[in-house]
Amino acid sequence: MFKSSVSRAVSTDTVGAGATFAAGTRFTRPGRSGRSGRGRRTARSASWRHHSRRADDGHLPRLLVRTPLRKTRVLIVARETVIAALLGLLLELEEYEPVFPLPHESPEEAIRRLRPPLVVVLDGEVDAARSDIFHARATQSGARIALFSEPLVADEVRAVARRRNVPYFTMPVDRETLGAVLARLAG
Repeated sequence: MFKSSVSRAVSTDTVGAGATFAAGTRFTRPGRSGRSGRGRRTARSASWRHHSRRADDGHLPRLLVRTPLRKTRVLIVARETVIAALLGLLLELEEYEPVFPLPHESPEEAIRRLRPPLVVVLDGEVDAARSDIFHARATQSGARIALFSEPLVADEVRAVARRRNVPYFTMPVDRETLGAVLARLAG
C-alpha cells in the first residue's frame, strides 16, 4: 500500500502510478477498494475514490481523490517523424496516449514491447502495412490497426485497407476524422 509520509502541508505528492494528490491522503491502487468504503466514477478522464485518514480528534474526515483512468495507447508508425509528431499532438487532444517505436525498432517489436490493448496507426507506405505476416501477428496479439497515407498514394493504401478490412484515413487529417477512426477501433 502506498502512503504519503508528509504531514498535512499544502504541497502535493506523486506516488506510485503517477497520481497526484494532496498531502495527508491515502492512495489506493486501481482495482482495490480502500478501507474507507465505496468509490464512484465520474467523468471520462478520471474516477473518484473516497479515502480516509484519522484526524487528531479521532474523527474520520472523508476526502475525495481524483485518480486518472488509463488512456488508450496508440502506437504511431510513420516514415517521417514530423508526421508522427503531428498525429501524436492530435491524439493527445482526443485524450489518447500516443507512443512511438524506438529508433531501429520494427513495428512488430514495438507491439511486442508495448503489449496490447493497443491501437496501431500505421503509415501505408511502411513495408509492414503490406505484410501479411505483420497483420496476422498484430491481430493475434490483440492490436487493432488503422492505415493512413499521403494523398499521392491514397488509392493504393485504400485498396490495402479494404482488402484487410481496416480503417483508413488520408493526411492531412482533421481532429474529428481521426477521433472517429480511433473511437471505432478503441470501442
